[in-house]
Amino acid sequence: GVSVFLSHSSKDKSFIRPLVRYLESHGMSVWLDEDDLVGGEPLLARLAASVSEVTLMVVVLSRHSIKSNWVTKELSLAKSIELKRRRITVVPILKDNCRIPATLADKVYIDFRTPSSRLKNRPVLVDSLMKLASAES
Repeated sequence: GVSVFLSHSSKDKSFIRPLVRYLESHGMSVWLDEDDLVGGEPLLARLAASVSEVTLMVVVLSRHSIKSNWVTKELSLAKSIELKRRRITVVPILKDNCRIPATLADKVYIDFRTPSSRLKNRPVLVDSLMKLASAES
């Protein structure tokens, strides 16, 4: 099955939780910090292991996440894995009007900025993830 690491700012949890439920309802396994981290774990090592174990990373771009040091670290990990594997592993979702990080400038993002675009593009996200995951196998 498709496993997804969801990179985001903790300030966007109200957006993230329904997205996780939606992806899981389509048979995907979603790695989410609040569900998968255990107290006392070495955080950076756990994130690195988790990013390398999943099929794909979805990064939620928002006013908060583009300022997050953790999201930047997660993206760096994912981009290095992309280079090693020579395949796409990072799929950006645009939650807010915000600056797109330079490391993602060459990526097509999926627009989730309005309620109507979210509704319209949820199936597009699932389809994109399925296609990218099947290209890996």
